[in-house]
Amino acid sequence: MGGCKDSKPRHVLASLGPFLLAAYLTAAQENIFHVDGRRPHHAVVTVDASWDESIPRGTPMARLVAGVLAEYDTKTIGKLLRCATNTTAPTQAGQLTAVIHLSRADSPHTKQVELHHLADGTIVASSRLEHQTQRIVLDRRKFDVTAGDWPAFRGGFEITPDDALGGSGFAMPQPYIPAAITMTLRTMKQRLYAGMPVRTENADRDLNQETLHVRLPAGYAPRRRAGLLVWSSPSPRGEIPRVFHDALDEMSFVCVGIDNAGNDRDVPDKFQLIFDAVANARQRYHIDDERIYITGMSGGGKVSSTLMMCFPDLFRGAISIVGFGTYAKLDDRWGKHHYPYFAKPKHDRLQLAKSHRMALMGGPLDFNYEEMMERQKRLEADGFDRIRFLSFPDMAHQMPTRQRFLEALRWIDEPYDVARGKRAADAHEAMLAYLTGREDQRPTSERDRAAIVQLIHDYPWTDAAWKALELLSLGDQ
Repeated sequence: MGGCKDSKPRHVLASLGPFLLAAYLTAAQENIFHVDGRRPHHAVVTVDASWDESIPRGTPMARLVAGVLAEYDTKTIGKLLRCATNTTAPTQAGQLTAVIHLSRADSPHTKQVELHHLADGTIVASSRLEHQTQRIVLDRRKFDVTAGDWPAFRGGFEITPDDALGGSGFAMPQPYIPAAITMTLRTMKQRLYAGMPVRTENADRDLNQETLHVRLPAGYAPRRRAGLLVWSSPSPRGEIPRVFHDALDEMSFVCVGIDNAGNDRDVPDKFQLIFDAVANARQRYHIDDERIYITGMSGGGKVSSTLMMCFPDLFRGAISIVGFGTYAKLDDRWGKHHYPYFAKPKHDRLQLAKSHRMALMGGPLDFNYEEMMERQKRLEADGFDRIRFLSFPDMAHQMPTRQRFLEALRWIDEPYDVARGKRAADAHEAMLAYLTGREDQRPTSERDRAAIVQLIHDYPWTDAAWKALELLSLGDQ
């Protein structure tokens, strides 16, 4: 039987003849990422069709400022090649997400491949060769792994008209990109309902028909990373509540909300839209991934605690307002509220969730108050020691005041605020050490250059790092 397997392909290929055989092999090996029909040696992935080659790209910060998302050499280029499929892509328009510039050391030709996100989550690679355009679908799972190391931010570092709207809210302009996290049955089983008798379906939303809302903090500028707060509304309206504004401005947080993602929306769709909102905010605004938090009221409060504990690798904290969902099963005396809202996360995710802070907000006049306190006790007994209940005697089932919400967000953000302050101070000291005794601030030796590059690498996006990048660019002139 083994001989039959080996002989048939040899017979078929031999029957093609030498010229047809060469053409057949070339077509079989062709890949949209090939240059002159051969494997490329180098690839530069950029935000747009070009990048600033005057900026030295020795650090992740410098690469992004130059407009470069990633670079691949002969050893790592296979990551890109494996994303290609033989499936022809549909012709509908999508949102440009990156451009790949390919080259070979032995060829004068270069090739550009554009990557577009379609609203249904498809990733399309397209390249125009002479009078013909090649368009294929990329393998989404392989692409998500490859692109997982690319910065999410695709905006520039100059102030845009949208950036100038800091301090006010507006509907985020279409088109929207779909999130890499997808609410499929597989994802929900792994992350939310493992072992639970829950019947659900894949998320089914059309981003072309959805509306995302965003509010930028007053004075927002992309040179400094902002935090991101996701608002889970219990109602169909997703505008950012006014009681958040003071906190968002003082602490420099972008906030996003979603229309028609309240209590009446199916859970898979609602969760999916939250992930979509995060993906679009991270692409358009310069977000510090260590400061992505989620908040919600009532049913949205339960959403916030659920997603923080089930996706602690994305959400680093939660503020649950008059609603709190956990994996604990309460006693029957709690009636319909005794059931768990999700399955207990697996070990690694559980430990990560325990390292994040959760602020609960409510009061004895709220009908959810007793349940929230009981669920807090159960979590604390299970090792959650970073929960704080901000209880107010006059608070019923309602939103908190501006000052009370500011107190909650300050507490959630405190560990990262302290760490950021220390990084900024250390960066300032490193810059002072470099500048001491110099008449010419520019790096004039390899040792100088190495010190500047190390500062940018160790303290990215600080004022000192921006100064170092400026000096590095001047030194190369």
